Amino acid sequence: MNKVGVIQGRLSPRPYPKLQEFPWRTWRKEFEHAEKIGFDFIEWIFEEKNFSENPIWNEEGRKEIRKCISETNIPIESVCADYFLEKPFFRREGYSLEENIEVLKELIKNTREIGANTILLPVLENAEIRCEEEENILSEAIYKVLPTLEEQRIHIGFETELPIEKYLKLASKFNSEYVGAYYDAGNCAACGHDMLQDMKVLGRHVISVHVKDRLNAGKSVFLGTGDTNFKEGIPYLIKNGYTGNFVLQTYFEDDYIGAAAEGLQYIRRIIRVNEMKFLFVGLGGIGQRHLRNLVQLRGEKDEIYAYRVRRAGFVLDNKLNVISEAGLEDKYKIKTLNNLDEAEKLDIDCVFICNPTSLHMDVLLWAAQNNLHIFVEKPISNNDANIDKLSELIRNNGKITFVGYQNRFHPCIKKAKELISSGSIGRVVMVNAEIGENVTKWHKYEDYRQMYACKEKLGGGVILSQIHEIDYLIYFLGMPKQVYALGGKLSNLEIDVEDVASILLEYEIDGYHVPVSIQEDYLQSPPTRKCRIVGTSGKVEFDLLESYIAAYDENGKTIYEESFEFERNDMFLEEMGMFLDAVEGKKEDGLITIEEGLKSLKVALAAKQSLQTGKIVEL
Repeated sequence: MNKVGVIQGRLSPRPYPKLQEFPWRTWRKEFEHAEKIGFDFIEWIFEEKNFSENPIWNEEGRKEIRKCISETNIPIESVCADYFLEKPFFRREGYSLEENIEVLKELIKNTREIGANTILLPVLENAEIRCEEEENILSEAIYKVLPTLEEQRIHIGFETELPIEKYLKLASKFNSEYVGAYYDAGNCAACGHDMLQDMKVLGRHVISVHVKDRLNAGKSVFLGTGDTNFKEGIPYLIKNGYTGNFVLQTYFEDDYIGAAAEGLQYIRRIIRVNEMKFLFVGLGGIGQRHLRNLVQLRGEKDEIYAYRVRRAGFVLDNKLNVISEAGLEDKYKIKTLNNLDEAEKLDIDCVFICNPTSLHMDVLLWAAQNNLHIFVEKPISNNDANIDKLSELIRNNGKITFVGYQNRFHPCIKKAKELISSGSIGRVVMVNAEIGENVTKWHKYEDYRQMYACKEKLGGGVILSQIHEIDYLIYFLGMPKQVYALGGKLSNLEIDVEDVASILLEYEIDGYHVPVSIQEDYLQSPPTRKCRIVGTSGKVEFDLLESYIAAYDENGKTIYEESFEFERNDMFLEEMGMFLDAVEGKKEDGLITIEEGLKSLKVALAAKQSLQTGKIVEL
């Protein structure tokens, strides 16, 4: 598991005039800050100025270091040997090569004594290699300390701004596991390097990584705002077997503690692209579908936890058939939890909320308060309580949110959106959508009377359960002006929610009042899911179950027609891929965010209200 640490001085007020130096007055306090923020370790600074007084250089000082480590559980894992910036091996004025070698040997031993395992050896600035002769002198020194490195099991990593081919030559020439590259991502970016390309070259020779962001040929900036290609470079490095550390060098500002905390989270988000912790709240039919797709897209490298696992003794396939009596815990290596309090201690990255609709909001608020990425099944809730609170939390935490409206990824919906937006049928003047399906045949693994869709207290009823139609109509046309609904519990089904609804939405399009109707029921066999959109110069019709769409001009001539080879799970795979891409920092285009999902919820709740009151509800 990759660890994230911080170099000394970045948890203290900025030194002056030098940007990086040993924090003489505050080094003990930095252990406490590192513990509180959540860093895994500290990187010690050993510089030439007053080096003999540096705590790492004397026995009493090392004793005090070990005491700080013991009290905070924050170890020292590496030493930044800036000493050799001021006294490079090959530019000697008042000191000898042998003297430098002895200093390095002693530092190696002291590094081991405080529990660290890596020394950064700078080969830049005043210590930059400028000719072959200087490289040879440096190489001679390293060969002389190799036995000490191997004896103490200490690694030396060169930090340099050399062109990548020369960097590789230097890092690999000693043919030793104890000598390699200490890659400074920001410095290399400032020299015009691309981290991804550098990692492809250096690869296995990278011992540790300094994390800071810089502009190309420019200054240091906040992480994620410069030209350092972290989002591709770090995942590539880890994917190819890197298990070393990442050491934060924050861009200084007055709020140095806050900057360090933000930097830590930034690094961890990128690291966890490769190894993440997912929590499923609810593992019934839809939860299991998302679980299968998650594992299909990411493999089995992640930790998966679950709370509220429905009958863990069976596994469902994509058609909701019971295919195994083996437990989900065994098949997917899931760790089950008894409550969400347990999850707070696990450093979860993402939560999938797949429990009954009425239970969504409590989990949503918990997830938003704990700064998790959120995937929630539709609808977001069965009422409007705490919606404003949720929206505020989501806006402030900057995490990815996604609502499971998988029908947006149906090829017919995509094509219909394209045809409407392009003006192929003119201005929309009327829409009729229809969905009907016998609820007793939905789930082969459970009695329909126990389904959340059939229970009022769980957020059931045809309007909320079939909210997909409302969503894609908003996707096509935006928000309606008012809602009117008729229907209710009209069948002999043993349920306590409406099983039939006719919803009329009034839209204002280019100054015209446009009727948009949705017919829904829990009764039809065989099922139906169709839509007709009429415009001033043509119409679009599609059948989601048949995966067929056609468009006609004003004379009824077919202008477009297509049947898609399509599996229902394709929609779920695509939405999962979009969500994961956003979480991994690749792209966020097209996300169905919680703010987007709240629009369809608002319309659905208005329809429920109209059904109950018999009145038009304004939006």
